[in-house]
Amino acid sequence: MSIHDTDGTDRLEYWLRIREFAVPPPMIETATARRLAGDWGGACAAARFDVDLNLRWLARERGTEAAACIRADLRHLAPDLLRWHMPRIAPDGLLRPGLTVRLARHGDLHLVARTPPGWAGAGQRISLAVWDGGAAGRHPHPRPDRHHRFDLHRHLWDARRAGDLAARSGGPGRWSAEAAILRQADADDDVLVRLGGAGGCGCNATGPPARRGAATRACPSCRTRRRGSRPTSGCCAPG
Repeated sequence: MSIHDTDGTDRLEYWLRIREFAVPPPMIETATARRLAGDWGGACAAARFDVDLNLRWLARERGTEAAACIRADLRHLAPDLLRWHMPRIAPDGLLRPGLTVRLARHGDLHLVARTPPGWAGAGQRISLAVWDGGAAGRHPHPRPDRHHRFDLHRHLWDARRAGDLAARSGGPGRWSAEAAILRQADADDDVLVRLGGAGGCGCNATGPPARRGAATRACPSCRTRRRGSRPTSGCCAPG
């Protein structure tokens, strides 16, 4: 199935199919209920996440303040929402393998989500870990991917910010604000703004050299919601 049709129809149908099979309603309902009950570990289990971190060890080795920040992120994590937004590959909509995505940064500690390498991805599980700049076992890419900045897009995983989705996905007119967010986070970088899909035009927000990218295209969640389909997570149901 093509996902780059000029009128967007094929791409929309592609994402609808992902929602149906990769993030089914029972997963959403169970993960949401457990999260609302304060059981973030249970919510992760319901959404098929593995938690590869130890908050007690983190408090002992890196201090209680750092552990408290990570714990707060986990308490507000909507794992079903994150599963929906994790990068995927065509044609089957499987999770992009061997990927590390930064969710939040606290000093030199990064809360990250990782997908398994291709040879181990049959279960389509996602793991949560804390990365401090060092190695990460046998994961092929332990360093957070610079093109998937979920730390700058908390509405894609943080239940407290899920209501920002529509405003943050406002299409080409939103590009300057998104570029400003990226530049504030990485003040030494210029920003290349890509309008539309792979064949879209681009421009530098501040002039060359362009390094990091800020994509500006209406996200599938907004478009599927306009079609009247089920909200991705209980935290972002229409009001």
